[in-house]
Amino acid sequence: MVFARSQTTESLKMKNQSSDKFLFRVATDLLNRFGSDQTDIALVFNNKRPQLFLRKYLAEISGKPIWSPQFYTIQQFFSESTSLVCASQLKQFFILFSEYNTLLKKEGKEAVSVDSFYPLAEIIVSDFSEIDYYMADPAKVFNLIGSIAELEQQFPNFEEEQLAFMESFWTSFSKEKQNKIQEKFIEMWHRMPQLYQNFHSRLSELGLVSSAKMYRNLAEGKDSELKFLDKFSHVVFVGFSALNRAEEILFKSWQDEGRCSFYFDADAHYFSNTIQEAGYFIRRNINTIGLDNQFAITENRIDDPQKEVKIIQTLGKIAQGKLLAELLPSIQDKNDPASKAIILADESLLLPVLQTVDDEDLNITMGYPFEQSAVFGLCDLWLDIQEEIAAGDNLSIAYPKVLTYIFNPLISSEVEFRDKIHQQIIDEKKSRFKLEELRGVNKIAGLTFSSYVKPTDSIKNLGSLLLLVSEQIADLRKLESLLILEAVKTLNILSDSFADLENSGNLPDIKASFVHKTIRRALAGLSVPFDGEPLSGLQVMGLLESRCLDFDELIVIGMNEGILPKVSITPSFIPDNVRRAFALPVLENQNSIFAYFFYRLLHCAKKITLIYVGLTDDKSGNASEESRFIKQIEFETSFKFTRVLQQNQKIDRPAQQIIEVEKTGPVYHKLQSYLTRKSETKFDKKISASAFTDYISCPLKFFFSKIAGLEEPKDLPDEIGPHTVGTILHSVMEIFYQDSIGKEVSADYIKQRAKLIPTMSKAAMIEELNLNPEDEPDQSALQQIILKVIEQYALKVIQHDAQIAPFTIKELEKKDTYMPLFSIEVDGRREQVRLMGRIDRVDVHRNKTRIVDYKTGKDQLKYGDFEDLFADEGKGQNKALIQTLFYTLVYETTRNVNQVEPHLYPVKDFNQGTQFVEKGKNGLILENTHLAQLKEKFAQKLREKLNELFDSRVPFRQTINPDNCKYCSFKGICRR
Repeated sequence: MVFARSQTTESLKMKNQSSDKFLFRVATDLLNRFGSDQTDIALVFNNKRPQLFLRKYLAEISGKPIWSPQFYTIQQFFSESTSLVCASQLKQFFILFSEYNTLLKKEGKEAVSVDSFYPLAEIIVSDFSEIDYYMADPAKVFNLIGSIAELEQQFPNFEEEQLAFMESFWTSFSKEKQNKIQEKFIEMWHRMPQLYQNFHSRLSELGLVSSAKMYRNLAEGKDSELKFLDKFSHVVFVGFSALNRAEEILFKSWQDEGRCSFYFDADAHYFSNTIQEAGYFIRRNINTIGLDNQFAITENRIDDPQKEVKIIQTLGKIAQGKLLAELLPSIQDKNDPASKAIILADESLLLPVLQTVDDEDLNITMGYPFEQSAVFGLCDLWLDIQEEIAAGDNLSIAYPKVLTYIFNPLISSEVEFRDKIHQQIIDEKKSRFKLEELRGVNKIAGLTFSSYVKPTDSIKNLGSLLLLVSEQIADLRKLESLLILEAVKTLNILSDSFADLENSGNLPDIKASFVHKTIRRALAGLSVPFDGEPLSGLQVMGLLESRCLDFDELIVIGMNEGILPKVSITPSFIPDNVRRAFALPVLENQNSIFAYFFYRLLHCAKKITLIYVGLTDDKSGNASEESRFIKQIEFETSFKFTRVLQQNQKIDRPAQQIIEVEKTGPVYHKLQSYLTRKSETKFDKKISASAFTDYISCPLKFFFSKIAGLEEPKDLPDEIGPHTVGTILHSVMEIFYQDSIGKEVSADYIKQRAKLIPTMSKAAMIEELNLNPEDEPDQSALQQIILKVIEQYALKVIQHDAQIAPFTIKELEKKDTYMPLFSIEVDGRREQVRLMGRIDRVDVHRNKTRIVDYKTGKDQLKYGDFEDLFADEGKGQNKALIQTLFYTLVYETTRNVNQVEPHLYPVKDFNQGTQFVEKGKNGLILENTHLAQLKEKFAQKLREKLNELFDSRVPFRQTINPDNCKYCSFKGICRR
């Protein structure tokens, strides 16, 4: 029963405003035709949404309680015609798979696997469905045609155009032109008619039917005998447009018998114009099929000069949704918000809309897409983990998935466990984890890192995991809880389907990968409806949900060509030529359908805002165009058009940060810890060569790393950065010359030991990356490449050494050895700091002591003016020279020697030598007197810079040279 609403002044006003709306007119006519008792009347719609509005209008118009008609969607209505059960997609797949392999066996061909057949099955089922919906004969559709004469003989009723379509297709398959791909296509094409028959016969034996076959059976008078119609005195079909052939046959037959009537929602603007694609299906229904519309289509309500249309071009896809913040205040009406709507031609824009507009102001009919939720992210992670486990040894898993797992926001990993795993990955470079150690952490981990056994167990594990998550997270949002419940329901149905197949003995031997793909596909298509009063609030819906509904004001988002109308074509084995010959759906049909969806929105709307993207697509390089429908209404109508060519979004551009850190408070005290006192014998803080070059290039970088204690990001186990490559090379060279300390090294000695370089390189990499020596076969491609690079670098070093041999190794990589005190002046008083240098190698060549520093980067041996080395703008800085001079000073001071030469080994290019050279015409090599002078200048500059470092009046400042920031680990803090 439908109860009448009280007839207030406001409701009467709204009633008058609704009088021109399609469903209001339908309700009025139904009451006039069938009175207040409509219990034996069936109202059939394409979808559920219009039913709510029609109930509302019936109550408003009647003004008294009435007996309500029975409401159906078209699928619900047709399902009343049969006792057979519609088979699930999974059930249809396995039946098709079994029947297909049976045919292959009869042909003497090898059976296909489940994994390889799945994508084919989706296409085949879709093709079979279209054949059934459009009442085509599969034997004729899939018939092989040898000649044009045979074509005319087999299809005598075809018109010339249909014959031309078939001829153009089959002439490309002449025996002279056939290639292997065409041969395989013909083989499969040849077995399609028999596969169709076997597939439906098997479904029928099991008491099942496909949705399309149910339509066909009904149209052919099978299994039903129209008994289901007897319980209705009349059936009313409301708001239909594009009909398949089965519907056309049934509707015409029932109309002729007086069993049904139709309300088509159309406007003379496109109905009367035979070239207007929006009216194609309505014209076909009325003029060709002969269905009678209860409403005369004579009025052109669309072409109203009073209608206002604003066309807005935005600068990005997401910007369309964000634009609502500006547009909504002008259209929201608290008295009748349901008369306004936001139509999403591009339904992927739902999230930007929700992020822009308060949920309480909206009535969303589309459903929240599960695929865009955090819950799906968790399911996707679980599936990724399961796929990796199944594809591996079932004993261990690589660290990336483990790292993602412990930081997933829906998984309540214990802090101790999370920190332990993180430390093992980052500090210990642990690249793989045993499943056994992960499973024992808690129930969720046990379900996540379980091994695959069979489909039902795997599906149940994911369902149990989701339920555990919903129980453990107390503040889980209501929407996420609903998403979990919907996912669990779907998983239960999927599990039951697999269980039925297992129990029947029809489940083939399937791989875990297929089960995981099936789970992912089942979950990806889910959506959860939003709660709320369906007839109140600003309506938000997709184009399909807008059928039969009329609104006074509209905002349509996603008005781009390719979206409206859509240009996607469903994959099919039936070519376009054959489709046209048998009147199966083609692309033009899709265009007509979307044209109708768009134009019917214009029936009653007085104000329309159309929004599209005008930017070039970064991925494809194609320019985004406005929908052709915008151009059409500009040409066809006398609307009042307003165009906003560019909708510039405000972009917050933060001013360039100038960061200065004063040397006061904790900063000052931390800095003071570098200074020594006479009473102290141990010094915790030391100034190293790298710390000093950091200060030269950017004082703020020194603050971040040495005062604030910020650590640079460490490499992950499968990441090997330039610093790590340098460290491994240093280790290789130390191992190579370890037995030669204090001895003379000859060229023969070097050549003899060169064959040990690969072994030494491998040992150094294992040590540095904390690898298991027994896991050599499992080395990543990156590790293998880096290992070869290090080998080549080491060979270049020893090849150069062999050329200059003999020489004597004095010291190698000594730690905590070179730490002399250095005097500076701080705030007018004399202080000392401890310098520290870890020198790669000290040797004696031709009676000269050399400091050798290995460099794997792009360091240069040439340098400019000395003062430029320390200039604030940093353009003339040469870090390698500053560091080697620093090492030389430290060594000479510690060993109380002089005339030590700094040498750089640029392993990428030894052609430039190993000694530093001053730029300019003279090109002085840094040695002898010139070197002695430069050493003295360097000591003075070192003292000057350290005085500045410890001067409390000079803050830590950013470098003024942005080139110094390119590879800085802290540039994110400075926003450079």
